[in-house]
Amino acid sequence: QLDIIDPLIECYVALDRLEDAEKEHQYAFRVAESAFGRGDPRMLDPLDRLARWYEFVGRYTTARGLHARALQISEATAGAGAAGGVPALRGLARTYYLEAIYGPEEPESAAAGDPFAMGPGTMFAPPPQEQGRLNPEGERALRFALEVLARQQPPDRRARGETLVELADWYLVAGLLPTALPAYAEGWKELEATGGGAVDVLRTPRRLAYRAPPASISRMRPEDPTAYEERHVELRFTVTADGKVADVQTASTDAPQNIEKSTQFALRRARYAPRLEAGVPVDTPGVTLRETVLVRLPKEARQ
Repeated sequence: QLDIIDPLIECYVALDRLEDAEKEHQYAFRVAESAFGRGDPRMLDPLDRLARWYEFVGRYTTARGLHARALQISEATAGAGAAGGVPALRGLARTYYLEAIYGPEEPESAAAGDPFAMGPGTMFAPPPQEQGRLNPEGERALRFALEVLARQQPPDRRARGETLVELADWYLVAGLLPTALPAYAEGWKELEATGGGAVDVLRTPRRLAYRAPPASISRMRPEDPTAYEERHVELRFTVTADGKVADVQTASTDAPQNIEKSTQFALRRARYAPRLEAGVPVDTPGVTLRETVLVRLPKEARQ
C-alpha cells in the first residue's frame, strides 16, 4: 500500500484535493511510526516528508514542531551535533523565513487536537514579537548546521554547498544581498566540486515564496464548482540579481482584467533566488509564470 501513496498524493494535489492528500501523508507517517517507533532514527525521513507537506500548505508552526522532533531524535541517538540533524536544522530555518513572508499559521490549524501541532511555548516556536519578520533563530540553525558539517569526516561537500545556498537565500529574503553574496559564491564552489551537475539547479531562478492570487484554482474553494470555469494568466518577468520581480508583463490571458491585475500584483510580491553564474547572482529576463484561475460564469451559461 505504501508504494502507491506518493503517486496518490501527487494526484490529489493536482486535483486540488489537499485534505485527501494530507490524510495520506498522515497515514504514511503513522505506518512508519508504528513500524519503527517514535524515537527511532529511521523516523527522520518520514518526519522530514511530513514537515515539508505542512510547509507547502502554510502550517509553519506545525512543520517546525516536526523538524524539532527530528532534531531531538538525531541528538538522542547520535549525539548533539550529529550530521543526521542537518536536514532538520535546514527545515527549521525554512519555516521561519516562510512564516515571515506569509504570516503565522492560522490558530485553528495549530489547535490542541492536532497531533502534529506545536504550541507557542514550545522550543523553536517564535514569540509573538518575532512574527512578521525574520526570526534570528533561523539563521542560527543554518550556521549550526554548517558547524556540524565542518566537523564531518569525510566532508559532505554537497550537503555543505546546499546549506550555504540556503543561508544565502535567508540573507536574500532579509534584504541583505551583500551578506548573501559570499555564501552564494562558497555554496557554488562546494556544489561544483561534487560534479554530477549539482550546480545546475542554481543556473535558473528558484522561487522561494509566492502566494497565488485569490482567484487561483489553488486557493478558491467554490461551493458550486459548476458555476465557474477555468481561465489562465501567463506572465513574463525579470528576476533581478537581488531576487526581486521586475518588468512584469502579460504574455497571454483569457481572464478578466481584474484577475489579470491581481495575478500581476501577487507575482510582484514573490521572492526568488536569483540565477547564479560562477556563483554570482545575475538578472534573468524572460522568466514565465502561468496561473490557472477560476472565473464565475454568467447565470445563463451555468448548467
